[in-house]
Amino acid sequence: MLQNIKLVIFDLDGVIADTEPLHFYAKSTILKSMGLDNKIDINAFIGKPNKDFWELALHGSGIEVSLDDLEKKQYDIILEQMRERKMQPSQGLAAVFDYLKAHQIKIGLCSSSNRYYIDRLLSFFQISHFFQVTVGGDEVKVKKPAPDGYLKVLELAGIPAQYAVAVEDSTSGIQAAKNADLTCIGYQNPTSENQNLEKADQKIYSISELIGLFDDNK
Repeated sequence: MLQNIKLVIFDLDGVIADTEPLHFYAKSTILKSMGLDNKIDINAFIGKPNKDFWELALHGSGIEVSLDDLEKKQYDIILEQMRERKMQPSQGLAAVFDYLKAHQIKIGLCSSSNRYYIDRLLSFFQISHFFQVTVGGDEVKVKKPAPDGYLKVLELAGIPAQYAVAVEDSTSGIQAAKNADLTCIGYQNPTSENQNLEKADQKIYSISELIGLFDDNK
C-alpha cells in the first residue's frame, strides 16, 4: 500500500501535536467572554472549518463581530496555551521526519487552519524546515472535507496522488484525503474525541507506527 511513496502529507491539529483540546479550550473561553452559553458540541467540529463553528455560535445572538477576528483570537489563545504548557509535538514525530528525510520522501502539510496559525505552530515546535509544502485553509476555495487543500499540496509538490499518502486524525480530514484520491492513514488519537476513521485505508495508534508501515512495504 505504501510502495513508491514520494510524499507524506500530514494534517496539523491532532497529528503534528495534540492540540484539539486547546481548540476546545479556546472556543469555550471566547464563548464565555461574549456571554454565550456553550450549547454547541464543540468536538463535532474537529477537522472542520473554524468559521463554521463561529457562524453557528453567533447565530441569533445579535452579536456583530468579524468571524476572522474570532478565528484569530482562537489561534492566539491556543498558541499562548502551548507556550504555557510547554507542549511538544506528537510522540515519535521527530523520528518519523528523520526517517522520511533519510529516504528522500517529501513532507507536506494540509490543514483547515489558517496560515497565521500554521506558521506560528511549526515555528514554536521548530519543525518548519522539515516541510517542503504547507497549505492552509485560507489558501484554498473550500476547506476539508473538500479535497482542495490536498489537491493544492499535490500540485505544489509536483507529485501525483498515487505516489502520496495522507495522515489524518479526523473523519472530515480522511474524507478530504479520499476525495483527492489519496491513500490515507487514520491516526486514532484519543485527544481527538474518538473520530470515526473507518474510511481510512489503514489505522495507527501512534505516529511512530508510520515507520513500520513504510518498512513493511519496501
